Amino acid sequence: MDQIEKYKKALDGFSRTIIREDELFKLLGCASYDAYFQCVQRLVGEKIQPIAASGMNGRIPALNNRYRILKPRPYQEEELLSEIKGLYPILSVNAYLQDIDRFYKHRSIIIPLSRYLWGDRHSFDESMSINERSFAVFGNEKYLAQEKQLVESILDYNGLTWDFLNCYSTPEPYFNWRLSGDDKASGAALILENKDIWYTLVKLSGELGLSSIFDEKITLLIYGEGNKITRSQDGLDEFLIRFFEKPFEHIYYAGDLDLEGIQIYRRLKEIQPLLPISPFRPIYAEMLKWAGQHKGNNG
Repeated sequence: MDQIEKYKKALDGFSRTIIREDELFKLLGCASYDAYFQCVQRLVGEKIQPIAASGMNGRIPALNNRYRILKPRPYQEEELLSEIKGLYPILSVNAYLQDIDRFYKHRSIIIPLSRYLWGDRHSFDESMSINERSFAVFGNEKYLAQEKQLVESILDYNGLTWDFLNCYSTPEPYFNWRLSGDDKASGAALILENKDIWYTLVKLSGELGLSSIFDEKITLLIYGEGNKITRSQDGLDEFLIRFFEKPFEHIYYAGDLDLEGIQIYRRLKEIQPLLPISPFRPIYAEMLKWAGQHKGNNG
């Protein structure tokens, strides 16, 4: 291995893709500046690329202050060119031919999508659940949901939108109980963090036919299941739109009187800024009253 090849190997092992001129001098370990300058000149174009905007080092002969290390590509260019030329025509074939690195980054999504289009293009005319579409295209029913942002950006690069996939989400519903037999009733929804309280109110509503709770017209009880109520994907807003015809006039929240309960409420408000969510004060008042009596009994 000649000296230049050793220098290339050392540059491959450098931790960053941008190297300062003084770091390059130390890495190459040349005996003199003149020898160092000659090495740099031989490496330019093959292994390093000067960054013009970094300026010059002020020495004679001058070198740039920073260089970009040309790392070896993790792919065979000819193989990728062949794959790009075989893409389904509605994809950005010409753009990828001009930017093979981008295609390499998009490849794990574009190749399965192209293969699916070649095999069954008209299946996109039929709407299906996101899990079904994900499995059909990628062989993994969770992939589209997990990588939605990445898939959307790649579709956008190819002049397509998420709607092109013609799929719909199937959110896991929250445990809920209607206090009103009228599916179109609006009133207010009450989210309960505590499972025991939720079950107690559900039981009482069934036995007593409750039409209100603490004189508030509550028509829906929702068990929040801790942090599940704060999920952003397939969240509370989508759940209410999907399963209930009319918007709720109020959405109340009642959680535990501890730090976690307060944080859940805060996160819910942040994630759902358009929903009319507020604390259900009567339940909190009863909690405080019970806590005061309990403390007194212990004393």
